[in-house]
Amino acid sequence: MGGEGIVGGSLKDTGTWEEGTGLWRSPNAGATNASGFTAQPGGHRNPTISNPQNSTRSRGYWWSSDNFEDRALVYYLSWIETYALYIVFEKSYGASVRCIKDTINKSP
Repeated sequence: MGGEGIVGGSLKDTGTWEEGTGLWRSPNAGATNASGFTAQPGGHRNPTISNPQNSTRSRGYWWSSDNFEDRALVYYLSWIETYALYIVFEKSYGASVRCIKDTINKSP
């Protein structure tokens, strides 16, 4: 994926909102979509804030399958950064989910 410092760019869709070619805010740093994941920004929901800041064009958060009692790992991408981070969210927060079709032929 190009290494730790640029892996976020290889996951992100390449277009920008300002250019009318995508959903990320400009500059959408390092975006190449080399992985084919085509990550789109979706923001997140924080249940403790009654008037949340809109981050739907600048950040993307995706739940991982790694979880603990009341928390789980979330992967984070930003419009202004080229790396991907993982952070811990309480399960009461909201993040995106990426569904992947299992294409392996399984015999009974």
